Formats: sequence, structure tokens, C-alpha cells
Amino acid sequence: MGKLRSGNLDNPSDNMKCFHRCVLEKMGIMKEGKLLDEKVGEIFNKNQNKDNALHTYNECKTMKGTNDCDTAFKVIMCMDKGSM
Repeated sequence: MGKLRSGNLDNPSDNMKCFHRCVLEKMGIMKEGKLLDEKVGEIFNKNQNKDNALHTYNECKTMKGTNDCDTAFKVIMCMDKGSM
């Protein structure tokens, strides 16, 4: 996870990408490669910066990868950039 914060993810492994997919699925915000807007909204409603978080999410949720793992990774990287 240190690489995610440092931005040193130029060539992530498939395992790294699938780890991100697994995290999103376990959180209940991704199913079969699709983000679940309702669940994301529930999570962000608890966030002090919910307007900024929702704005960033709306910019990132359309990202698509070559498979579900790649999609999850791209979304998380986009969200991470938006939270800085």
C-alpha cells in the first residue's frame, strides 16, 4: 500500500490490481466489475468531505479496464488522485 501513496505504480502486477478488486468487492461497492452507486453513496454520506468525495467518484466511476481487476485498479488510482 505504500506504493499507492507514493504514486510509484507505473507497472502494477495483476495481483496488485486484483487485490484492489477484492477490496472493492468486500466493501460491497463493486460487483462483477461494476461499481454500485447506492453503496458508494452510503459510504460517502459518512465522510466529512462527502461533496468532494462524490465529485471525485463521479469523475472516476466511468473508468474501464481490460478486466474487472484492471477496472478496480484504475478507479482506485483515480480516486486516490482526486483525494489529494
